[in-house]
Amino acid sequence: MSLWRKLQANCHSIVQREHHYLPFIDGLRAIAVLLVFGFHVLFLSERLLGPKVYQGLLGSDHLLVNVFWQGDKGVDLFFVLSGFLIASILVREYQQTQSIKIRRYLTKRLARICPALYGLLLCAALLGLPNSAQAWRNILFINNYSGWDMLFAPWTWSVTVEVQFYLAVLLLLPLLYRWGRIPSSVMLLLLVLHVAYRARLIMGHDVLFQQPFAQVLADKTTRLLWLGDIYIDFFARIGPILVGVLLGCIYRYPPPGWLRFFANSGKRAVGIGGLGVLLALLVLSVPLYDPAGRYFSWVGSLGNGLLLSVHRLSFASAIGLIMVSQLFAPQGRDGLGRMLAARCWVPFARVSYSFYLYHIFALEFVYVHWPKHWGMSPWLNLALAGFLALLLALLMAVISYVLIEKNFIDWARMRSAKALSG
Repeated sequence: MSLWRKLQANCHSIVQREHHYLPFIDGLRAIAVLLVFGFHVLFLSERLLGPKVYQGLLGSDHLLVNVFWQGDKGVDLFFVLSGFLIASILVREYQQTQSIKIRRYLTKRLARICPALYGLLLCAALLGLPNSAQAWRNILFINNYSGWDMLFAPWTWSVTVEVQFYLAVLLLLPLLYRWGRIPSSVMLLLLVLHVAYRARLIMGHDVLFQQPFAQVLADKTTRLLWLGDIYIDFFARIGPILVGVLLGCIYRYPPPGWLRFFANSGKRAVGIGGLGVLLALLVLSVPLYDPAGRYFSWVGSLGNGLLLSVHRLSFASAIGLIMVSQLFAPQGRDGLGRMLAARCWVPFARVSYSFYLYHIFALEFVYVHWPKHWGMSPWLNLALAGFLALLLALLMAVISYVLIEKNFIDWARMRSAKALSG
């Protein structure tokens, strides 16, 4: 195939669904990346609004501040999807072949992640981002265990957690070989250990939970402590991934009665999906960012610590309910399923990884060059500048996907197909 035809095929693939694919995954993946984008629209807006307006905005009780602040849970949604897809792929391969080709598995995973990431790191170095001497940590996927103020391209910490999971999940293979599946009881035990580990980290630092979370983020010392010791720690963030792995195992080996339970009445799937949506909205509406300390004073310091320990896992569990409603629903999708499977999500989902890598560049560029003399309200400024940054980030994502990401995905698939045929 000529280079031009290959580029055309790559572009066309952006709007195409893959075969043997769960359509609702596209909607969840697109929502995840848009949540993260919304979070960074606010988080990085000091350059756009100026320090005084920025601090005033964060110090307000405006509902939108908390809504945007919760957007970082889009990363947790990504983690749930990743855990689900990897677990279901590994279990399916074992079902079909009674073995796991670890070399092929790692080749496909790293071909999916590394080329686009390394392209981003090269761009970041050329643009002069700070801490470029620490790029080797990004390359080796250990950058989440250096201090936050030492990170190069700090938003790539989640990619590191992803790759660490790709390696850690191999530790579960002996269970797969022994029982032909990964027991749900093991996954539930790991979830309990995760909560205990995260609670121990938080409760071990009084300053993190004995004051409103907004004050934790306002002070540089406690902010760096939170970001470096908890926010990017693999074991403190693995909970949503474990939820996804549990879902993947249940999907391949449904517990007795599950299929019958859902087959008897489609309303049950609708009800579980609706419960998941309500729980997700409830978690997203909890005012973690509460400058006035009203919520903090109600739950108390211990309640605040427990909330910080489980709020991400609660959101992941809500996503799990939504996914269960779609995985086991009878033929014919409900309204939620049709919404998540709408074709409008497909382009966002296809370039979501490259979008995540490059959206910070787009926001920074727009915020630096945005006219400061128009006299608009802060929220109108954020809306207009954010929309322009969204379009620019999509353009960057498409370029990265077409020139880098898709080519290596296809290479890994061809290599895998040859190995199977050989």
